[in-house]
Amino acid sequence: MAYLYVCIVLFIFVVNNSVSLSCPSRQWIEESLNNSYVPGAAIIVVNATHTLYEEAFGYHSLLPPKWIDIDRSIFTLASISKTFIATAVMQLVEQEVVDLDTDINQYLLEPDHRIFHPNYSTYSITLRKLLSHSSSIAVDENIQLGLYRLGDASFEQATLAEILFRNVNPYTSSWLPKPPGSVSFYSNYGSSLAALVVERMTNISFDQYVKEKIMKPLQIDITQVGVRLADFKNREDIVKHYAYALNASHLNAWTEGMPQLNVTPFSNNFPTWLNIPLFGFSAYPAGLFRMSAQSLSRFLQMFINNGSTVLSSRSIAEMKLVVGNGLIPLYDPDNILSTADIPQTNFGLSWYWQTLSDGHRYICHSGSVPGSRHWMLVNEQHSIGIIFLSNADSNVPNDRSKQLHKSLERWSNTSNMNQARQSHTASVLKNGKVLVASGSNGSVLNSAELYNPSTETWTTIDSMHQARVDHTASILADGKVLVVGGFNGGRSRPNIVDLYDPSTESWTVTSNINQGRDGHTASILTNGKYDPATGTWTTTGNLNQARYSHTASVLNTGKVLVAGGFYDVMSRLNSAELYDPSTGIWEMTGSMNEIRFYHTASVLTNGNVLVAGGVSNGPLNSAELYDLSTETWIMTTSMNEARYYHTASVLGNGTVLVTAGLYSASSILNTAELYDPLTKTWAIIDNMNQGRYLHTASILTNERVLVTGGFDEYFNELSSAELY
Repeated sequence: MAYLYVCIVLFIFVVNNSVSLSCPSRQWIEESLNNSYVPGAAIIVVNATHTLYEEAFGYHSLLPPKWIDIDRSIFTLASISKTFIATAVMQLVEQEVVDLDTDINQYLLEPDHRIFHPNYSTYSITLRKLLSHSSSIAVDENIQLGLYRLGDASFEQATLAEILFRNVNPYTSSWLPKPPGSVSFYSNYGSSLAALVVERMTNISFDQYVKEKIMKPLQIDITQVGVRLADFKNREDIVKHYAYALNASHLNAWTEGMPQLNVTPFSNNFPTWLNIPLFGFSAYPAGLFRMSAQSLSRFLQMFINNGSTVLSSRSIAEMKLVVGNGLIPLYDPDNILSTADIPQTNFGLSWYWQTLSDGHRYICHSGSVPGSRHWMLVNEQHSIGIIFLSNADSNVPNDRSKQLHKSLERWSNTSNMNQARQSHTASVLKNGKVLVASGSNGSVLNSAELYNPSTETWTTIDSMHQARVDHTASILADGKVLVVGGFNGGRSRPNIVDLYDPSTESWTVTSNINQGRDGHTASILTNGKYDPATGTWTTTGNLNQARYSHTASVLNTGKVLVAGGFYDVMSRLNSAELYDPSTGIWEMTGSMNEIRFYHTASVLTNGNVLVAGGVSNGPLNSAELYDLSTETWIMTTSMNEARYYHTASVLGNGTVLVTAGLYSASSILNTAELYDPLTKTWAIIDNMNQGRYLHTASILTNERVLVTGGFDEYFNELSSAELY
């Protein structure tokens, strides 16, 4: 199945980028495209800030021969265009110009052309139903095929409003025998009606609105974006469309089904390529936008980046939300969709979720028009977006997709540290490098080293002035790293403080802390009790409860939430307290539902705090949420495995990655799982290459996660590192 094939092959590119693993070569990809009768394709993989992979394959044009150019080749995006409709509508929702759940007739301003289901006239047609394909609008496919016209002729025959009011009204047969909102059925005309609402409420054509309000803010060249061929100064920049005919019957299917397109074979001898001339159609918002893969990747980055300059994160979340909580079934009276080869689909707003046969879930949009087939999808777990644009009607054989699936990997090894270590710290510097400091490898270390994500190499740097383990490392506003406390391997807990300067790659000693300590926490405040300008410490109010092996989280309010830990071996805590930097006072807040220590605490994008795992009377798999607004704790779903001495990292998409840890003294984990704050559920992901605990996990500037060191199952310190 083509969809599964593309998802998997591109995902392999992502996880194997710059890693020496068995991933498909360019030659292998080209052979796969050739075997699948695809003359040309553009592939781009991005995260919110970077392009991780981009490559062009094959032909922009077969005759005369011209190669695909990732920046300049203009593709007809087909139904991927619908994602622009949802973006435009949500902009108007944010401006309070429209509402998703209001009858669209209020916005269409056509009292003589009201749109409603003839058999269910009391059921409103709303923007939410149009964008989620649950409006029960189902224009006959033959009517839609008949609207294709060579060149720009379709735009001369009818306006968007004329074509929609003609084919979608109570007096046509363009309706399912179900009330609006009760079933899902993919509708090009329903999507185009939402675009018409945008036109009516802004008084500009939809294509011009997209250029001005979506493309321009994303710094996309609007001279290279359009729907009409006349929008482009050089029509030769538009990728040519093709199909492959194995025999004369394939050609006949085209000439009889769409005679107006004048599809012609390259040769009278079969098999042969068919040339599909460039075309247009009046209901253009649903599938006729044209742009390069590079331009489309900027739009996709906006979506991954929670709206960027175009939408609010709240609107992006609304678009992703499954309409009807997944309870609206697909309209399938003949059971043609009831097959394992059809991915499970749930509609959001234009975008839709698909769970593929491998169990992985993507939010995506595909598209096809005569002679083109495309995919644009996002792997939410990794905040990675994938674009595949091609210029052929083609499917890829299933055996190829299965072969690719076997090589899918999420974790990849990177180079080892120069020094094995556990209970160390890892700090992501402003230059993107990772500073690993101190720890233990049987004896307490004062060594430090830098990881360069670009080269995936480690470099040993000057040693710290004090050997230490169970210390903290804090990145200050000026980019320097403050290393505090810890245990020195003797009987003392030194109060010497080391300060690392990335600009000189050197350590200096700054003012001592007033009290040596280990197993503590350190939190960056807006006003700080360590003043980097003077290098001095200020004592503040004491906690209400002495504790160690607890967690400390800086909240959106600026306060610090401390939770759990030990008082002594017999006194394990579920209490929590809040520190107010403005007063220097600690106040008790709601207690956790469970006693826990050696746990993790993560500040979610909504401001609440997720606490996971740890130890009470034994290892915990439970998790709970601190509600910032009520200062209370509520239980959330449990992890799939109990663990402590693990890590928890908040990824760019808001999910929380938990890695490895201990289940018991003899059971070290290599498992990992993801918590989704939207659904409040945990999902197991692929195992790490190495079980470990007392390790570190660092989110790199390219949004990958670097895991380093720790103990292995034989209690040996590790120098190994891996990337998620």
